[in-house]
Amino acid sequence: MLQTDENRYIRHEIRGLLHEISLGLQLTKHLSKVNSGDANSVVDSLLSRIDEVTRSTLLDDRSDANTFGDPSATVLVVEDSQHERDYLARLLRVHGVSVATACDGLQAMEFLKSHIPSAVLVDMRMPHCDGPQLIQFLKDDLRFDGVSIFGLSGSTAEEAGVDDSILAGWIQKPLDLPTLLPVMQTLQRHSDLAEA
Repeated sequence: MLQTDENRYIRHEIRGLLHEISLGLQLTKHLSKVNSGDANSVVDSLLSRIDEVTRSTLLDDRSDANTFGDPSATVLVVEDSQHERDYLARLLRVHGVSVATACDGLQAMEFLKSHIPSAVLVDMRMPHCDGPQLIQFLKDDLRFDGVSIFGLSGSTAEEAGVDDSILAGWIQKPLDLPTLLPVMQTLQRHSDLAEA
């Protein structure tokens, strides 16, 4: 079945909004330290339902939009889903991290010609140049020896064909707060060291 650009855009936006709502609920639950079983079960039920909907193939879509953002960034986010890319960038900025973004491995390589971030978050499945190819590019170039690489995928590192021992971390999709908080703290430390 052929997809029109408008239908793809709508699916992409709905999927992105559901991810944002899900993470917002998780953040609310985490920050308020809700102890009520009823409140926890309601939030958990909502998160479960949102997860079911976002995993639906009806909402699976990718975006070719791109932007580099901050040229002095200490963290590069490489993600083909515009909404997830924007969400991760916003979340990092809230934690005081300077961020640049790329929509695929080729755009990331273009950015990396003239910039060396302290860390790179790399989605595994992207058009033009996927995550494993970008990771290999980073590992083959001595300029990037000190760069921490975080894999980002709905699959495991093994399923993505990546040796996770060369990574600083693996972020499992769909994105969730318990997984993201420690990564945000690590990336914030990278940013603080780069600025010192």
